[in-house]
Amino acid sequence: MSIQTKMLYTYRALAGLLSFVSLGLVSTFFVDPSAPIHGVIAGTGAVFALALAVVAWLAARDHSLTDRLAVPLTVALLGMATVRFFAYAVSESLRKEVGAALVVEVLVFSLLGALPALLRPGRPEGVWTAMRSMVVGIQRIPWWLKLEGALAAAVLLIAPVFFWHHPLAKIWLLSQALNLGIASATYGFCGLGRLVGLGHVIPWSAPTALSLIAVTGGAAQGHEAAWLWACGIAGCIALIIDGIEVLRWMLGDRQVWAGAPVAWQDREG
Repeated sequence: MSIQTKMLYTYRALAGLLSFVSLGLVSTFFVDPSAPIHGVIAGTGAVFALALAVVAWLAARDHSLTDRLAVPLTVALLGMATVRFFAYAVSESLRKEVGAALVVEVLVFSLLGALPALLRPGRPEGVWTAMRSMVVGIQRIPWWLKLEGALAAAVLLIAPVFFWHHPLAKIWLLSQALNLGIASATYGFCGLGRLVGLGHVIPWSAPTALSLIAVTGGAAQGHEAAWLWACGIAGCIALIIDGIEVLRWMLGDRQVWAGAPVAWQDREG
């Protein structure tokens, strides 16, 4: 099966998934139509998902559109995931149904947001080959980024499992889904380089601030307080390091440790 045919099937599947999601979001509104935030979440999510489904279907019918629409689709889908994540993170009290709807939206839109970037037409290599290339590239990154990644994995990904009863544990774990979506998309477009730091800067900013606010405000004691301090410190370290890396990328330092499935210079040529 050719890359073009695979792309057509991928975009058709994307359109179907977004249509299904839009119907699901509309149905959640009827659980409690009196809750304003619930209506906004359901209504805007459904409209955007349906609009993106139409775009994806048009791309599936016209192969020439699949490449040009990859960036807008990725930005729109990950933008929806980001908005939903921040709504979930900063809302002090949410109905159980609303919280569940937000979590599902973050997971779904983060996953779908990475697809157009990783599955663009004209790729000279398969998805698994690209993933192996990324793994090799991780071995080439500077030692301080490896150290940051190990620290973040221990404190922000593994430790929250042991504090599941705390609301911030769920927020930190959910942020990893958005992190994966953003990092995969930046890798798909630009390779494994400094811009991948956006996967930490965007999702981890709110949980880092909330962790520091919670522990300094006396909302946690004992082991919980120690864990929140660790989250706040690890988050600040990651935001500083990755913020600098992203800034360097924006200023023109486009060093990559593993090339994208299709590099931008190849596309422009």
